[in-house]
Amino acid sequence: MKRRRLNKRGKLFLLLLLVTLVITINVSAFCNFSQKPDEYVIIKINPGDTLWDIAKYYSNGQDIRKVIYEINKINNLEGSNIYPNQLIKVPIN
Repeated sequence: MKRRRLNKRGKLFLLLLLVTLVITINVSAFCNFSQKPDEYVIIKINPGDTLWDIAKYYSNGQDIRKVIYEINKINNLEGSNIYPNQLIKVPIN
């Protein structure tokens, strides 16, 4: 059985494929490490405070509904009920 060898074009293709693969892996690894860790502020709920008001204050131009969702998720809240003197984490970006 005759063995088949790669010609120059095949070797070049494999080299370019390998270089592309290495660059892709390095770029994706760099992107994952360059993300900022989540930052939070802990606030104490006062009488009359609502999640909507808190989210609006800390939203920094984001959709308030998304901020409320994040607050609920971070604090394991069910619904939008909060109570005076309760401490909650609020994401700051």
